[in-house]
Amino acid sequence: MLVVDVLEKISVNCVEVSVAIRSDMPFVGENGYFDPAGYMELMAQSAAPLVLLGENGRLRNISAAYLVGGRNIKISGGASAGDLLRIGLSKKESYGKYFVFEGTVKRDAECLAAGEITLWAER
Repeated sequence: MLVVDVLEKISVNCVEVSVAIRSDMPFVGENGYFDPAGYMELMAQSAAPLVLLGENGRLRNISAAYLVGGRNIKISGGASAGDLLRIGLSKKESYGKYFVFEGTVKRDAECLAAGEITLWAER
């Protein structure tokens, strides 16, 4: 289930991704509202390029990455079909197969969600 649309910017430790919320996508109800639980999934999918990109700029041999946790997730706004969201993430740390990111989900200048997610990568 792919929910992010465009990789806007990437460096070794930061990524920016955008997604246009559509009425037919996961996490969108019949009323057109995006379920805030989906913000963590948006952040996790946005983090995938950073999991693949090694510190030296070369690609890692990763077959899959899974969202295994969230911490200090603050939901402060809602989204609905037609909204354009921007997800920004920075790699906080990595150890072994675990990667920790801090991120935000924004609509224009309004922060809809912020917090920390952890991904586990299968090599």
